Amino acid sequence: MAGYVEDRWLKKRPNKATGKRERTKQWGKGKRYRVKGIPGVRDRSFETSEDAKSWLAVAKADSRREEFHDPRDGSILLADYIEQEW
Repeated sequence: MAGYVEDRWLKKRPNKATGKRERTKQWGKGKRYRVKGIPGVRDRSFETSEDAKSWLAVAKADSRREEFHDPRDGSILLADYIEQEW
């Protein structure tokens, strides 16, 4: 099953000259780690890597058992969303 933790503040590959990973444009903005790539589960962001990894493990297991329920589903009515966003 797919699913991984992405560091949004540093690039994936190191710089060839320095051997260090470079900062992205999102450096210092928002939550650093994002869990993505689980079919049927929306991406979710976390402050720490440990939180992201533990949530990923739980989401994978629940998704496998077909028991995953995203608590954010249904948190806003469609009419409210349209009024706020459009």
